[in-house]
Amino acid sequence: MMRKDVQWRQEFRPDLTDCKNCHNQPGTHSLRQIGFDEAGRPIIYASFCQAISNRNMSNDAVTHLIYTIENAIKSMKSGVTQWVFVIDCTVTSTLNSILSSKDLTIKQSIVSTTSLFTYEKS
Repeated sequence: MMRKDVQWRQEFRPDLTDCKNCHNQPGTHSLRQIGFDEAGRPIIYASFCQAISNRNMSNDAVTHLIYTIENAIKSMKSGVTQWVFVIDCTVTSTLNSILSSKDLTIKQSIVSTTSLFTYEKS
């Protein structure tokens, strides 16, 4: 699995990813770095309620997630090897959700991946 991750990083170059929506419409994403905890770990906050109201396209949301995580990694001080990922599910309901099954699968994959991911910054 680590080999695939390294290969993906070499091919995709997530460290060079730029979110055009952040430049064109700052503050409209439902995912952002909001600061650092007491241990100096970056805190990334996501709100599904805002994601629903903003109606971002899936590709844009994934690009923004990569951009946010890479910027969190760049902001880590020496010795910090993790980040905190807060997912706010307030006002989220499966009955009135406008998310497609594809969107939900992407969000589920992102949550699974990031909640288990520990990054060792060199």
